[in-house]
Amino acid sequence: MKNYFTPNAILLAALISSGAWAAQDVVIAPAPGGGVTINSDATTPAIKVLPGQQVQLPGLVSAATYASPVCHDATGLMGQCDPSAVMGATGPAGPAGTAGSAGPRGQDGAAGSVGPTGPNGTAGPTGATGANGATGATGATGATGANGAVGAGTIVPFSSNTSIALKTVLGGFQNTRVVVGSSSSFSDIPASPSIESDATAFAAIPRVTPRAGTIRSISALFSTSTSLSLIGSTVVVQAQLYKSSSTGNVFTPILGAIVRLSPGLTGIVPVGHVMQSTASDWNVSVVPGDRLMLVFKADVVAGLDTSVTVNGHASASVGID
Repeated sequence: MKNYFTPNAILLAALISSGAWAAQDVVIAPAPGGGVTINSDATTPAIKVLPGQQVQLPGLVSAATYASPVCHDATGLMGQCDPSAVMGATGPAGPAGTAGSAGPRGQDGAAGSVGPTGPNGTAGPTGATGANGATGATGATGATGANGAVGAGTIVPFSSNTSIALKTVLGGFQNTRVVVGSSSSFSDIPASPSIESDATAFAAIPRVTPRAGTIRSISALFSTSTSLSLIGSTVVVQAQLYKSSSTGNVFTPILGAIVRLSPGLTGIVPVGHVMQSTASDWNVSVVPGDRLMLVFKADVVAGLDTSVTVNGHASASVGID
């Protein structure tokens, strides 16, 4: 059961508590489980004393539970505190606390846009030489250079240029000869110790020695241009060097200046059969302007004597020291 007091009762209690009445404090003892309610008027509760020594101010019922403190003014009037009365001015910042431990690494952010190109850096050191590249295509042939000076050794070339015919006659004494010179030849030279030429027939044949020197060697070659049948016979081709002075037309053989080509021709001889040989250790002196030519001939050297024509290309070179 609750007990209710009017304002007069409140005043009476105040007087007694203030000592206006010299008497003991008024003690209100509610029944067990009950409380005391003091009304501000006939129906409006102002203060409630609840069981368990709890005091309730119903006038503050609009405030959230324990959200706002209770204050009083200079007259002792209680009510909800004004925020300015509760919160003072902001104090100075306190000292910085100790740094906390580093948190876990966050996710990588999106790539930013490409920045502007920076200035060129300084040139680095030269790198190692790379491997050689593939060989390039052969270039065009250059222009022919000027003739060089005559060296210590000179090669005088001879060539028939076209196929020549070497003829053998029974007995061998009438075998015909072919004169070979500078890319030219003259056929059917009769057998005789010397060869006399005229300006018309031999104009382009002789080779002229470019300087004084000594003929040391001769190399000659003959290649057949037609096939032959020499059953039971062997034919050998030889080349002999002839010389004339710069003003003469009579060419005489140089003693011992002969080269016999091998192998000899025998049996069935095919087209393109090559015979060649080199003779050296000669000692034939020449002076500038001497004229030289090679005389090729064929001889039956073994087996049956026969008349045959050996066709082919002749060439040679004479070395002068």
